[in-house]
Amino acid sequence: MANTEKKRNDLDHPEAGVKNRLKKQTPKWVKITIWVSLLVILLTFIIVCLAIKRGDILNTVFYQVLVNNVLAVPSILIGIIVLLGYLLQGKAWFDAVAGMFKGICGYLILQIGSSFLTGVSRPLMVLFGKLMGTNVVLLDTYTSWSEINEALGTAVSIISYTVLIGLAFNILLVALKKITNVRSINVTGHIMFQQSSVVVAIMYFFVFKDIANESTKQLLIILASGILIGLYWGVFSNLAYAPTQKVSNNAGFTIGHQQMLGVWAAYHAGRMFALKGKEVKSAEKLNLKKGFRIFHDNIFTSAILLLVFFGVLFITVRIQGSWPELLTGIGGYNLFGDKHWILQLFGLVFIVVAALQVLMFGARMFVAELQKSFIGISGKLIPGASVGIDIAGSFSYGEKAVTFGFLAGAIGNFLGIGLVVLLGQVANINVFRVIIMVGFIPMFFDGAALGLYANASGGWKACLTIPFIAGFIIVFGAVLVVQTGGSTGQIFQIGYNGLFDWTTMWAIILAILSSVPSAVGMGLLFVVALFFILIAQMTTTEPGKSMPIKRLLLKKWIKKDEELATELAAAKQAKAEAKLNKQNKS
Repeated sequence: MANTEKKRNDLDHPEAGVKNRLKKQTPKWVKITIWVSLLVILLTFIIVCLAIKRGDILNTVFYQVLVNNVLAVPSILIGIIVLLGYLLQGKAWFDAVAGMFKGICGYLILQIGSSFLTGVSRPLMVLFGKLMGTNVVLLDTYTSWSEINEALGTAVSIISYTVLIGLAFNILLVALKKITNVRSINVTGHIMFQQSSVVVAIMYFFVFKDIANESTKQLLIILASGILIGLYWGVFSNLAYAPTQKVSNNAGFTIGHQQMLGVWAAYHAGRMFALKGKEVKSAEKLNLKKGFRIFHDNIFTSAILLLVFFGVLFITVRIQGSWPELLTGIGGYNLFGDKHWILQLFGLVFIVVAALQVLMFGARMFVAELQKSFIGISGKLIPGASVGIDIAGSFSYGEKAVTFGFLAGAIGNFLGIGLVVLLGQVANINVFRVIIMVGFIPMFFDGAALGLYANASGGWKACLTIPFIAGFIIVFGAVLVVQTGGSTGQIFQIGYNGLFDWTTMWAIILAILSSVPSAVGMGLLFVVALFFILIAQMTTTEPGKSMPIKRLLLKKWIKKDEELATELAAAKQAKAEAKLNKQNKS
C-alpha cells in the first residue's frame, strides 16, 4: 500500500518523483565526496591567490603555469568547470571531455560576437556623443557584458570566479534552508555571467578601487562579488517562487532571470486591479491579431529597433561630415567598406544584429554545458531544491499577456526616452544630458514578464498598466546609473544591463556605492547583504510556512496566510478524495 501511495504521489507531482529517485540513487558517500571536492577547489583557489601575492618562486610557478595560462583565460576556465562538474556526476570521461570542448568553443564564439558588437557600436557611440556633447548608452545585457569585459582587461577572468563562488554560496544557502529560508538555486548560466559582470564592475571600479596590490584586490572582489551575487540569486529567485506557482499552475519551478524582484512586484501590484466580488478578465480571453506575433521573433524585432536607433545615429554622423572618421574607427569590422554609404548604414546595422545572434549562440552553447553540470551537482547535493530557470520558460502560460506586456512596456520605454531627451537636450537640465536607448532584450523580456505576472493577479488592465509604468521607470533608472556609475568614464559609457532589477534596486545600490569613499563602500556591502537576508526571512514560499521573524513583525499578514493555508489544504484534500472516488468507480 505504501509503495502504491508513493507511486501515485510521483505521478501527481513529477518533480517529487525526480527528487525521490535522486534520494534513492545518491549514496551518502557520493554527497560527501562532492562537498569535499568543492571545498578542495575553493581552498586551492585561495592558496593560489595568496601564493601570487608572496612574490617568491611559488609566485612564478603558479602565475606563469596555472594562473596566466589557465585560470586567467575565461574559455579554458569554463571548460575546466564543465569537466569537473561532469566528472563529479560520474559521467563517462569522453562525455566530460566533449562537454569541456563545447564549453570552450561556446565562450570563444561569444568573444567573437562581442568583438564585432563593440567594434561597430563603440566608435559610433563615442563619435555621436562627441558631436552631441553627451553620452549615448544602449540598454542591452550583451553590450553591457562586452563593455565590462573590455574595461577589466586582463582581470576579466574574475567574472568567471565570481559565478563559481556565487553558485557555491547559493547552494550553501539552500543547504541551510531551515535557517536561511532559501529554497531556490539559480542555474541560468548566461544570466549569471551578465549579472556577475555588473557586480564585479561595481567592486572593481568603486568599492575596492583604492587597494594598491592587484592580487589582494582581485581576491577581495571575487569573494565579495560572489557572496553578494549568490545572495541575490538565492533570495530573489526564492521571492519569485510563490507568484510563479500562480502563473504556472504549480509547476514547481521559479524564475532565475533579470527581473526576479520585478515579477514579484508586478504580481502584487496587479492585485490592485482585482476588485472584490468581480471576476478578473485575463488577457488570454481577449482577441489578438496574428500580425502582432511577429514581435516574438528576436531577429526581426532587434533589426527594427536597431535600424531606428542606429539609423538616427548614422545619419546624424553623416550630416555632420564625420562619416570618414567613423569608418576609420570601425576599421575591419565594416564588411561593407567599399559600398555606398546607405548600403553601409544598413550593412552595419545588420552586422550588429548578427553579432548579437553570434554572441547569444555562443552563450547558449557554453551555458548549456554549465547548466547540465550545475543542475546535476546541485540535484545530488540538495534534493528538493527548486530551480530558477530563464523567464522565457514561463511565457507559454500566457502568450497574449506576454505580447500585451511587451507592447505596453515598449510604449513606456519610448515615452521615457522622449522625456529624457526633452529634459536634457531641450530644457538643458545637466543630469539628463544623456541619450538612453532600450535594446530588444530589456524591452521584450521585461515587458513580457511583468505583463504575464500582472495579468495572473489583475487581468488585462494590470497587464497593460504595470509594464507601461515599469518601461518608464527603467529609462530613468538607467540615467541614474550613467550619471553615477558611469561618471568615471571607465564603464557604462556604451551599454548597461537595463532590465528591471538592474535599473531599480541595483541602480540604487550602484549609485550609493559609487558615490561614497572606498572604505565606506566596503562597510555598506554588509548592509546590502543584511537587506537581502531580511528579504529572505520575510518571504513565504508556501502558505502557512513563515519564518519566525516574519511571524513576529507581521502578525496580521501571518493570520491571513494561515487562513489561506487552511483553505488550500482543504481544497487539496477534496481534490484527492474526488480523484480517489473516481478511481474506485472505474
